[in-house]
Amino acid sequence: MRGYIFQVVGRFDYPQVDFVIEGEEHSSSLSSKAVKDFYVKCQEERYNYKIIFLVPESLVVKLDGFDHLSLLRDRVKFKAQVKERIDELVGEPINLEDIVVLQSVGKYKEKDFSIAFENHADNLVSYMLLELSKIIDENNDGNIKLIGDISTGHNIYTTALMDTLRILIIRFKLRRLIQAQPFPNAQLIFIPPIIPGVKKYEVNFYKYDVRVFFDFPLKDVNFSAINFLDTKVTEGCKKNWGMELNEKNTVIKKMVNDAKFAFNILKYNTPLAFFDKRIINLEGENPSDGFECLSFLLKYFEDKRKLSIENSLLKEEYLKVNRSLAVNVMLSLDLLSSLRKFWEEKILPSNENSKVDITAIQKVFPETYQTLGLNKRFLLRDLGEIKELSYKLLKGEEKNLKELFTENQKEKVHLEKKISEQKRNFFAHSGFLRELVQVSKEKDRIFLRYNEKEETIKMIKSWIESPEK
Repeated sequence: MRGYIFQVVGRFDYPQVDFVIEGEEHSSSLSSKAVKDFYVKCQEERYNYKIIFLVPESLVVKLDGFDHLSLLRDRVKFKAQVKERIDELVGEPINLEDIVVLQSVGKYKEKDFSIAFENHADNLVSYMLLELSKIIDENNDGNIKLIGDISTGHNIYTTALMDTLRILIIRFKLRRLIQAQPFPNAQLIFIPPIIPGVKKYEVNFYKYDVRVFFDFPLKDVNFSAINFLDTKVTEGCKKNWGMELNEKNTVIKKMVNDAKFAFNILKYNTPLAFFDKRIINLEGENPSDGFECLSFLLKYFEDKRKLSIENSLLKEEYLKVNRSLAVNVMLSLDLLSSLRKFWEEKILPSNENSKVDITAIQKVFPETYQTLGLNKRFLLRDLGEIKELSYKLLKGEEKNLKELFTENQKEKVHLEKKISEQKRNFFAHSGFLRELVQVSKEKDRIFLRYNEKEETIKMIKSWIESPEK
């Protein structure tokens, strides 16, 4: 199992002090290194810890004797120079991939050199989230611990780190939401300010958690690639960039829409729809592909940054991305992971040519609803009523559910209903609209399915896509 300690590096000359952790002293220049050493010494700790050093690109001002413009243009070279400084700081060589370069905000000056970053706080979180997600997903075996060390770095970067950790916790909880699997253990680390003459500092740990509910992250799933920008650009840029990114955005939109559709089936209590591949088919859906497309799209906009020199001032300008859309798309893809796993593990094994044993619905869905905080009472009521009506079916016989109600004198209205009334009744009766459901008996088992009419499937899909319209 993997543990990650994230720390913002604000400079390269932190003094070496003694960090006190649970009564033990560990000498280091960075508290993250002391914490890692502490856990390594405590052999009972089950996590394999890795420190991720978050380095704002503003630290380029601390690299004397280099072409700063060249380093900002080439982050590989920048990371190589940063690695040498961090190696010295922690007293041992680190891996280059354990350094994450952060975008910067604000104006910085060192001696005769000044640099201004025209950027936005939303960008810091969006791109930090992107990079940390990649690192964690590459090494994630399902059980992780996240530690955010907020003892160093400017406030804007430590605040961005806290917000990023918050979103990471939500991401991992959504991936496991329906399965009710263990969630990541997360903590924040902070220490008192380091001042001259003081050698020892207590390391404080703070449990960090976020509550997650079964709600869909995105309100509007009809977005374009340009919607991921929160910056005014020319119509020509909109057109050209939109065309270049259309393929990636199409992949993202399909997955987000599939996630919303599957979410609606659960949220609005229409379980039979899950068993009909004509209505929903999540086979081959890989949320990781959606994340890769989103990563490509955000990196595309990041690469549009402008570097210039004006009156001895080096300036870097970034396009502002739509953080809300980017984050909520990620969360939608995470929810899709849980929905797809539910579909593969609970739905497919019970799906027999788009029909399902009524006991399979009774076994899976009430428990799932309880896990998600949904109401199972109406489903149990409707399933119980159908089972009661089905006892008179002969073995091998199949009838329309409305016919069963009529035979049992429970169908009092024989007039054709309006579509709007049908839709209302569809959701009011757990998706078992009498005119659309076929009931059959095989041996002692009762099976349910929607009829084979193409207009039936089309109508059901339209209702589930827009249940509130």
